[in-house]
Amino acid sequence: MNDATRTTMQAAPRHSASPRIEAIAAWLIAALILAGGGIVARLIVDYPQFLPNSYIGFLIYRAGPAATLLWACAGATITVSAAPRRPVLLIALVGSIALSQSPHAAAGSPS
Repeated sequence: MNDATRTTMQAAPRHSASPRIEAIAAWLIAALILAGGGIVARLIVDYPQFLPNSYIGFLIYRAGPAATLLWACAGATITVSAAPRRPVLLIALVGSIALSQSPHAAAGSPS
């Protein structure tokens, strides 16, 4: 059988990167996700004048940095480990909802 008549099940195997290279790439992607989350969190704290002047803006200012880092950690966890995506994303969602309900706790100030 020549190459032109092969089906997709009989196609020649593709070469892939070694598991070590894939692990290093996953850690680099996770580091970039965490760094991006840290930058966004820092921008929220340093430039509150760009946030809307409303209660939503107040919530973003108070709970935004912690929620951003929470989602960045969730993304990094999914990238690096074999943890199931749905539970990790559910935990991040519940955590960010809890942070938005209690902005004083997110900022670390006593209530």
